[in-house]
Amino acid sequence: MKPRVLLDCDGILSDFVGGYLRLLEQHTGLVRTRDEVTAFDIGASLGLTPEQSSRMKRAIGEHEHFARSLAVYPGAVAGVAELQRIADVYIVTSPWNSNPTWTHDREQWLVEHFGIPPSRVVHTSAKHLVRGDMLVDDKTSTLVEWEREHPTGIPIQWMTPHNEADDWTGYSTRDWSTLCAMVDARGEAVLR
Repeated sequence: MKPRVLLDCDGILSDFVGGYLRLLEQHTGLVRTRDEVTAFDIGASLGLTPEQSSRMKRAIGEHEHFARSLAVYPGAVAGVAELQRIADVYIVTSPWNSNPTWTHDREQWLVEHFGIPPSRVVHTSAKHLVRGDMLVDDKTSTLVEWEREHPTGIPIQWMTPHNEADDWTGYSTRDWSTLCAMVDARGEAVLR
């Protein structure tokens, strides 16, 4: 029996920040770099006004196929393939409810780039409700909430510039080989 690994999408597999920055320039004329995104709230991190932040949320909500247009992070395809060899991988991803094509586009993107079928994708912001042996996510508050609900599970923070300053003392990595070694060790424990 392989361990069940719950894997977030944005920030780990898909480059949401890059897509956001492209739309920011198109809709506001502001040019910002990913190095400036140092907190999970991108708008606040970039010093956007409330009006600019609202404009960006609307732009994403109205952008047809935004989720499908996002770039794949380097190394993610090979990393997920290795992870699937040693674990049952499910994608647990938050939907963008105001975007009418988001869920379908996310599922098609995952099939196209990773071969992950829609039956292995859970769309929810309430990730703490999903049971697994491990959750890999870039949002620290999600990991804290999931760990509270699943005390025998292992939350793993996928390290990014926007979570470096977070107060997290649990497992962290931004390397697929390290993640696979952690999962493989957990899998050996599950089999015993």
